[in-house]
Amino acid sequence: METILATALRQVMDGMMYLCGCWSRVSTLLANEPTAESCKPRREFLKELQTLITNYVILALTEDDIIPATVSPLQQVVSMLVSDIRPSWVPQDAPQDFFTQLLQRADQNSEKIVSSLVQQIGRQLNHLTLVDTFTPYFRVLERLTQGNLASLCVKSPQWLLKNSRKTNGRHVQRNSLLGPMFGLSVQGARARAALFELEDGLLKPNAKWTENSLHTVREGWTMAVRMAHSIVKENFLPKGTREQMIEWFAFALNSNADRSKMRHNPNEVSSTTFVVTLCDVLLELTMPIINKDAAMRKNLHPCYVTSAQADINYENVTRLAADSDTVKRVTQEREKDHPQFGFITQCFFFAFQALSLGPMSSLSHKDETRHQISHLKKQIKKLEATKPQWERTGEAYAKMSELQQTKAYLSMVLLQELEIDAYMLTKDFAIRLLTFLDYAAMWLLRVAFQDPNAETFDANRKLAEHPPDEWKVLPEYMMSSISDCMVYYLRLVLWGQSREITPNDFHMKYIPKLLALFMGCSPEWIQNPYTRSNIPQIFHFVSILDREMGKRGMHCEMSGMFMDPILREHLLGGCMVLYVDLENLGGHNQFYDKFEPRNYIAELIQHLWKTYPEYQVAFAKEAENAEATGQTRFVKFFNFLLNDCTFLLDESIQALKEIKELGQALRSGVPESERGDKEDGLRQAEGRCQSYLGLGNACVDLMLTISKDMPAPFVKEELVNQLAQMLDFFLDILCNKRKDLNVTDAEQKYGFKHRELIGKIVTTYIHFKSFKQFTQAVAQDGRSYSKAGFKSALDVVKQFAPLMPGEVQVFAEMCKEFEECADQEAADDEMWEDYPDEFEDPLSYAILNVPMKLPSSGQIVERAIITRALLNDEIDPFNRSKLTTEELLAYNEKPEVKAEMDELAKKINAWKEEQKKNKT
Repeated sequence: METILATALRQVMDGMMYLCGCWSRVSTLLANEPTAESCKPRREFLKELQTLITNYVILALTEDDIIPATVSPLQQVVSMLVSDIRPSWVPQDAPQDFFTQLLQRADQNSEKIVSSLVQQIGRQLNHLTLVDTFTPYFRVLERLTQGNLASLCVKSPQWLLKNSRKTNGRHVQRNSLLGPMFGLSVQGARARAALFELEDGLLKPNAKWTENSLHTVREGWTMAVRMAHSIVKENFLPKGTREQMIEWFAFALNSNADRSKMRHNPNEVSSTTFVVTLCDVLLELTMPIINKDAAMRKNLHPCYVTSAQADINYENVTRLAADSDTVKRVTQEREKDHPQFGFITQCFFFAFQALSLGPMSSLSHKDETRHQISHLKKQIKKLEATKPQWERTGEAYAKMSELQQTKAYLSMVLLQELEIDAYMLTKDFAIRLLTFLDYAAMWLLRVAFQDPNAETFDANRKLAEHPPDEWKVLPEYMMSSISDCMVYYLRLVLWGQSREITPNDFHMKYIPKLLALFMGCSPEWIQNPYTRSNIPQIFHFVSILDREMGKRGMHCEMSGMFMDPILREHLLGGCMVLYVDLENLGGHNQFYDKFEPRNYIAELIQHLWKTYPEYQVAFAKEAENAEATGQTRFVKFFNFLLNDCTFLLDESIQALKEIKELGQALRSGVPESERGDKEDGLRQAEGRCQSYLGLGNACVDLMLTISKDMPAPFVKEELVNQLAQMLDFFLDILCNKRKDLNVTDAEQKYGFKHRELIGKIVTTYIHFKSFKQFTQAVAQDGRSYSKAGFKSALDVVKQFAPLMPGEVQVFAEMCKEFEECADQEAADDEMWEDYPDEFEDPLSYAILNVPMKLPSSGQIVERAIITRALLNDEIDPFNRSKLTTEELLAYNEKPEVKAEMDELAKKINAWKEEQKKNKT
């Protein structure tokens, strides 16, 4: 019998097809064989023949070159399973029934057969895309991993690639048993051809999704995620294989740790699609946890991130507020108390890690990708423009090769950019992601307040001075993922780039509370200021939606956010603290690092001030608290607001002057060798002008808004001179030197609203009319104030400024007061010019009025001068030692120091009185 079968196999082209047919015919005969005793020998023969056929199949699947085949037996079997290809004489229940019995008979070979078949399906999935017919492969995969078959898969060396010399994310995606089902994407020639109009097989530089192609991709990806989730949940998460499934998740995530780096080798990590699909499957697995929070919350242990039992490797992860020594200490202290981590804890932390490595990693590189795309387009444009010059030279081959390679690279980068947007804006995924992040925000609040069962949070509850260790050691990405994700979705909704996601899809209950509380937190809670710098942008976007939806009379889920008690209590204070803290981010990229988030804060405060009276009350309360407690953050906020107004408007004006000079130079004719540099300089100056003008206007508008209802903070002794100098300088530039700015062109091209800006400056003057110290500060401004200058400026104001006649009259009266005060100041200066050296302030070289002694250097200085200096740089200017305003005030309240300064002040005042008598 065996000889006959072996001989027959040598005579056929496809041995596996022949064996399958033989088995089916024998099975049919056996099923139809009578059960009479006389038929027993025939039945035994058929059973023996069936066993023999089965053994040959097992050999064919486990050993190479046993039977003839045009393709490998494994590939042939998978094709049969996927497409049901069979001769007409093969019964309809084959080959599925055949392989069920085959695996029952295979015994010790079952594991190898199952894993080999699953691996073969993976190999074929690796060649498919989201536009191909992939669902039959998933269905076969689902059948091959059902019940006890899943336990055979997890025993295979291929489960965790134990036999591989090197394991990285790419190997996991392509070669592990489950990896390929997470990697279906739109990368590949067939997908490009199906989804886009191509040029030489590549995406055009202006490629965009069409409605049909985007629908195709989202539909395909949603189906792939749904089927992957079903296979994981139904086949691998039952108790028998749950531990191994968790191990695989951790293996896949740990192998892609490099995706968190700004620079990583794409050949050593999984694709974006793989990690985003993995993330979505994990998010789906967390939904029951979120929906059953009351029962599940006790199982979410923050100590997981420092435990040696954790499956995720957190060794190189940046923490919220802990260095490596702190992490090591907390790990040692908590190790004995660590609970056994179950599926709930693991699933939650796995989802967060996948979110960080997949969607958030891609979003964090978006700006870089856009710049890369822009650079590649310019490179292609330049090569094509110069083609007539090089196509008939010896460089032709190299240049053409460079052009083709650049186009191919641009095509790949464009497709990656379009792909991540397609996934992120799939509505089901977006809602799952936002739901998870809102739950994560609640969990983070619980950790911060050390209240694991909290569902509501009191508005008066404040963060402790020092955070708990459980908070310090949490990964930084837990906060940054929330803010980055919100910025991404809100921006796209505002720009109208998402039809699927609307403002009402943002069901945020805890995210606003978390962000408002931590916007102004100390570095002890969040060390990296960049983590907080995204928060103002979120609230700014919400304020725009709030305003625009209100104009249209439409309801928006987020409209009530700003009335949340926690936001009313903490948002304004957080804005002011962060505005000050952002000062330390000013570097070579300060426009984005410092001024952009400050711009969002300025516009947000304006919106709150004008729309919600409650926030004006909160602002006044903040001022009272600062005055009562001696806190400087309120004054520092106004100080940096004035600094920004000065810097940004000055930069704008300098850029306008540069634009005028470069424009004149280009029009008058420059050597060709210099023209390129001049044109580049002009473009840079124009970009700088537009950017700084927008930010400067936001600062001026905020100052105008606040000073109208609350002018007092601006005229504190630390700030009033700076305020006066800023207003005087810009009034002089805008009114008396406007010809240098080419005002007409500047307004049309760059939005430099000259008349409107003069009106804002003059209106701001008017807000401080009743403050004598402001009048004195203007009169004492030796840089920009002059009687003639203000008379000339007043004429321009009367002619051009968009002000009411009454306002112009008030400003004219103020100009007269400035003049009178300046005359008095000049007389006083003449009277005090021969003061003793001991009365001189070493910082301003003027006579002391209110002397203060510095704690470390012992120098005696003018109070207004030193408190102003400390707002910008908290050091003793004489020995560079650390010094804060609070420390200075406290030191000068000491009885012996206070007595010394009072005595000096008496001597100065007595000398002044004597000088007055002598002059009289």
